[in-house]
Amino acid sequence: MTAAQRTTITASVLLTACMLGSALLLRRVDQMRTGATLQDVLYISSPKLLKRVSLGYEGLLADIYWTRAVQYFGRKHMAYSDRYDLLAPLLEITTALDPHLIVAYQFGASFLAPPPPDGAGMPERTIQLVEYGIRNNPDGWKLYYDLGFIYYMDKKDYA
Repeated sequence: MTAAQRTTITASVLLTACMLGSALLLRRVDQMRTGATLQDVLYISSPKLLKRVSLGYEGLLADIYWTRAVQYFGRKHMAYSDRYDLLAPLLEITTALDPHLIVAYQFGASFLAPPPPDGAGMPERTIQLVEYGIRNNPDGWKLYYDLGFIYYMDKKDYA
């Protein structure tokens, strides 16, 4: 047996042992976590800091925060929660990182404005969010429509 073959066999045995060990460790961690709950925590709440940390990948980070906002809303909505404390900050971070992500304004408005249990019941924050979207996307007619819809349906402002 040559030295190269011994090295290959040794590496293969070590790799197999490491994979088996990690699988057993992962199973043990999953067993320990069954009673744990996922906490709603926003570790970094500053969009300016996140822009610097993103190293030029603001769009990617905005997509990640948008996905997190959708999952947060879905989890709270399925639990019939009446508290959506992190929803507005998540949407504000998303739109600050990528001000041209129109879907975040549109669906964010439909998440924030309606009263619980259908939404967060924050029409004022929704108006601020959509107006920010209009400032950054003045040609996006759907945002003007959404703003009017919020005033009409949620604020009961028929003027």
